[in-house]
Formats: sequence, structure tokens, C-alpha cells
Amino acid sequence: MDSTSGGGDKNTTTPSPNGTTSTPTALNGTNSSNTTTSSEVASNSTSTNATNSSTIIPSNNSSSSSAVNATNSTNATRSDTIVAGTVAPTIAPSFPPPLGSDPRPTTTASASFPAAIKNLREMEPASKVSPGLLGGLAAAVVVLAAIAFVLHRHRRRRRKSKAPSTLEGEQSSIPYHQMDDIAAESPRSALKSHRVLKGLWLPVTNMVPTPVRGSDGTFTGTLDNGTKVFLKSVALSSPRLPQVVDAVEDVHLLRHPSINSLLGVALSPYDGTFFVATEHLTKGSLGRLLMDTTKSTLSPTQKKVFCADVAAALAYLHNLHRPYGTLHSGNVLLGSNLEAKLNGHALMASAISSDVETYGGATLTAYLAPELLAGTMGSTTAADVYAFGVLCGEIVTRTRPHAALYHAKGFVLGDLHLRNLAQLGQGMELPYDMAMLAQASSPAMAELIVRCWAIEPHRRPTMADVVAALAQVQVDV
Repeated sequence: MDSTSGGGDKNTTTPSPNGTTSTPTALNGTNSSNTTTSSEVASNSTSTNATNSSTIIPSNNSSSSSAVNATNSTNATRSDTIVAGTVAPTIAPSFPPPLGSDPRPTTTASASFPAAIKNLREMEPASKVSPGLLGGLAAAVVVLAAIAFVLHRHRRRRRKSKAPSTLEGEQSSIPYHQMDDIAAESPRSALKSHRVLKGLWLPVTNMVPTPVRGSDGTFTGTLDNGTKVFLKSVALSSPRLPQVVDAVEDVHLLRHPSINSLLGVALSPYDGTFFVATEHLTKGSLGRLLMDTTKSTLSPTQKKVFCADVAAALAYLHNLHRPYGTLHSGNVLLGSNLEAKLNGHALMASAISSDVETYGGATLTAYLAPELLAGTMGSTTAADVYAFGVLCGEIVTRTRPHAALYHAKGFVLGDLHLRNLAQLGQGMELPYDMAMLAQASSPAMAELIVRCWAIEPHRRPTMADVVAALAQVQVDV
């Protein structure tokens, strides 16, 4: 059996009874990929040009007309009819290719190929977008963006106009950092215009702050008018700054000869630091003087004066129903004539710092009343009285409270020991040895000090009582 294929169409030739070969019609299983395209044109075209057939039949012993007719009837599975310039494609159903056939698309070589390409081009839809349309879309996007920007600015201005005013004489219920100027001004400008600080600004154009050794966040400086001051610093970025401003409002009106009161506030000319200024006292802290036993000698009279100065300041505060809260020898400052004053910055301690206050490497546990150590009460005037008794014992003995305990256990374990005693209610160790206290002071002074150490707050004297008792204490000259 002889067979040939051309371009993917396969036709089988079989011998006829008379010895000649005839070409049968194409198989019904011809695939759509093996179809050929025929274009029927209404003007002067022949049947051979109108049919794109890939069937190749040998010239000898073949019936050409029959084969061609058979091929045209079976392989012309798709025709494009052009009527009045309209292309109407017709797609015949496809069948799987016969076994052994080439599944690749048939390549047709025909005189009508250019015409077919032309027809396909005419079938393509118009896909180009007009330049005018593109320009219109771009302009619309720009206009929408401009409208959105204008609306955003309008809303921001409305919010600003509704913000509470902080002009002089008007009460502001919001912290400075939440005022309207957070969007329009810097924190420095906000502080400058704050109603609480009005009239408290000090001239510091040429001030150079100098850190105080051993005191975190404390500086000395000289104002433009030559006045030397103590400075407590707070960073403008600190979340505690609003509390500090409130504390300044609360403290700056306190006036007593034995309180180192606030003089004003300042902004560093070099960086973002806010300062609260008090009077500069030249002799430093009382605690440092008491520990310097080799260079200073204190008479009993001078010791009594220290106690009386502190008692008068505490009585003034307690009369205003406010406790001092952090009384210890490091918070008592000395002037040029050894006059003792409570540190005004300590009245703002809770606002300025959240750290546990220390002095000389130890925490202030030794000065805390039992109820504070037990955690059953907060700071009270009665707790101030207990701390005053501890301070007076330190003044007359020139010894740190619970010195033997801390020497044996260290600061941390010593603090834990005192707190455990208070929490268990098992009584408290006395801050000083009674024999040492009696030797260093008069009986009247020692008795007053011990009364201040009472475990029950209601058994302690008031500061007014203490002031009166000190006035009656006789000391050896």
C-alpha cells in the first residue's frame, strides 16, 4: 500500500480492480488543525484558487478531478465568505486527527495567500486609543488630586480653629504637649507661651550649666544678671514635662525662710532642656557636712539650729496640708551662714523623676516610716515627723541611720530587712543606738527624737509640737 502526506493532510491510495489507483475521499476524522482556508470571491476566481488544499496527488495513475473534488468537500472545514466587505468566519466542528497523522498546523501554499492575509487584517478590531482620550483622563486625575488636597487642608484648618486657647488669663485643661501648637509650634514655643510659666522666665542668654557632682540632673548656672542658681533639668522630649509644669505652678508660690523656693524657669540656649531654678546655696548639703567629721566641728547649739530650721519649714508645709515626702540630710541645703533650708526641687520629686531616690549610695529606706515600708499608707505629715526624728538623730550623732545594720548586711539586704519587719508587724529596729544618742545630746533632745520614732503614726507629735519643744530644749554652749 502506498501513501503520501503533504502539509499534515494524509490521503490513502488503494489499487482499483483494473490496476489503476484511485484517490478516496478524505477521512472523516480530519482534525481542525488540518483544515484549510478557502475564500470564495465574487469576482473572477477559479475553483483551484478559491480552495487552499495541501493534498498532493501523484500525477500518474490518478484521477485528479475526483481527488480534488473529494478534498474540497472534506478538507475545506473553514471558509471565509466576503459579502459586501463583511467578513463572516465559519468554523466547522473539529475531530481528532487520524492515527499517524502530523498534528502540526498545515502550511498552505496557494495563490490566494495574500488575499487571506488581507481578510485577516480586515477582521482585527480597532485597538488603538485616541490621544485625545488619554489626555482627558490625565487631566481628570490631576483635577481630582487637587480637590482632595484642598479638602484635606480645609479640614486641618477647621481642627486648628477648634483647639482650646492658651492665651494669658484663660484656663487650659490639656497638657502643653497636646495643645494646638504641637502641629504649628515647637515644644519650646509651647512652654514660652504657657500661662503657668508666665512671668517665671529667667534671663539665660549666656548661661552655661555646670553639672553638680553626685546629683543626677542637677546643675549650677549664672543668670545674665549675675545671680547664681541651682538648676533641675528636664528634657523637652520627656513625657513627664507636663507634670513638671503643673508642679512648678504648685510649688513656686511657697515662700518660707527655711525653704529654698523656686526662682523661675529657663530653657537652655544650647539644647532641648527645660530648667527649674532655685537659689544657689554655697555650703552644699547638710548630709555632706555631717559626714565630714575631720574638717568641720559642730557645736550643740549649731546642731539645734539645724533641727529648728528644718522643723519650722515642715511646720509651714504641714499647715498647708502638704507633706514634704522625701526628707533626708541630702535634701537639706546650707547657706553661707550655715542656715538650713529644705530643697525646693524635692517638692517636685514625683514629677521630675520616677527613679528611687538615693543618697550616698543607699536608698532612703532608713528614713521611711513603718507604714510606708509596709505599703499600707502613702506619704503623710506623720511620716514626715518620723523622718524628722531620724534626721535629728543623724544631726546630733553625725552617724547614718541603721549604720550597724547596713554595715553587716549591705544596702540591699539592709533595706529588705527593714521592709520585712514592717510588713510582718514585728516591730522596728531603732535607727540609732540609745546610748550613743544620749551621749551626743541633752536628755530633752533625745526624748523628743524618740517620740518622733513611734511606730503608730498617731503617737507621734505634730511638727507644731516639735517646734515648740525645740524652743524649750537647753543645750550646752
